[in-house]
Amino acid sequence: MEFFSISARKPLVFLHIPKTAGMSMRLYLANQYHPQEICPAQEWSALAQLNPAEIASFKLFRGHFRNNVRGGLPPGTRALAMLRDPIQRTISGLQHMARDPNFHPDHAMVKGKQVFEMLRMRPIMEHQRDVQTAYLSATASFEETRSAVRNASGRGGLRAADVVGNHPDLDVARQTLEETEFVGMLENLPGILRVLTAAMDYHPVASFPEMNENPNHRRPELNDDDYAILNEYNQNDLILYEEAKAVIARRERAVALALLRERGVYRTPQGSFRLDLGDIIPGSGWFDPEETETGHLRWTGPSRHFSLDLPLRADASYKVTLRFGRPEASAGHDIGVLANDVPMETSFEGDRDGGTLIFTVPQRLLATNDGICEFVFDPGPTVQPSQYGGTDLRKLGVVVFGLEFERV
Repeated sequence: MEFFSISARKPLVFLHIPKTAGMSMRLYLANQYHPQEICPAQEWSALAQLNPAEIASFKLFRGHFRNNVRGGLPPGTRALAMLRDPIQRTISGLQHMARDPNFHPDHAMVKGKQVFEMLRMRPIMEHQRDVQTAYLSATASFEETRSAVRNASGRGGLRAADVVGNHPDLDVARQTLEETEFVGMLENLPGILRVLTAAMDYHPVASFPEMNENPNHRRPELNDDDYAILNEYNQNDLILYEEAKAVIARRERAVALALLRERGVYRTPQGSFRLDLGDIIPGSGWFDPEETETGHLRWTGPSRHFSLDLPLRADASYKVTLRFGRPEASAGHDIGVLANDVPMETSFEGDRDGGTLIFTVPQRLLATNDGICEFVFDPGPTVQPSQYGGTDLRKLGVVVFGLEFERV
């Protein structure tokens, strides 16, 4: 008898941050892998007992692991992290802690208490400080953590060992976001599920499991003082959450651009090139082209930022030269440049009315994104010339006379 068969899927580790639909995601992921491919260890206490050969035999790892767990997993294992609105995540965590004795070691301290009461219990809230940042900023190595867990297990305590060296560090968490192949938001589950389906050859989702939901489905009544406390304990998480949104949006655009390249709509230039300002501009924040005696120019606006999304060579660096001018009513302002969210070091020749901006995009930055690069330019606030005696009703940023990419 022939059986329907599914080939082995690519290896993945799910970094389960508490109260981000993690139990539901664990169940969903488990159905994408053969049972023998799923690592049974879902906590450090169990993972620390496995030898390297055992770990290497698995394709799916899932549990309350922080980013440093990747150091002990098979090469090529991709990572998934789910984030959630920090305020709602903290509220949900406190409610779960109060009702479930198995959820958190602090349950005995908060059993029967309301959220507004728990918010004023410093020992409780210190364990809730910037949880998402902490999960993505573990600095202890895999072996250090494994050794600490093994030593602590003999003394009956795993809490301190599990977080050794894992203090919230926003800069480390930012870097982890860039190195985490799949970043999703609880508020947009369909989005990350579509990404996983396409990139990991998973089965498309018809129904996502719902587990560990609040049975009452009621939000606590909180006042301004309560929310001030929540903001205090989520200062880094609130920043990280907004930056993660930008990372996800950039990756979505990169996927779309890669598809255009794959279809031949966009072609990667093999050498140096200049942008034709009279043709399609692959970006946002550009007005229609204007023809002059010396060629075409384009004004940017009406929003402050303008962008370019380009398929470049992944094995080259590029020197970028931007020639621009400013509206007469615009004060001089340095132009900031991000390439795939990384600030570029720029040099400028000119005056308050414009000039030439130069920066270099390093090959290593392009290599990590398969040559796909999103440039975001910030020339400062836009102005409306008609408010200063001019006739142009548009909100203008800068006027671009030339944009050249020299392969170096």
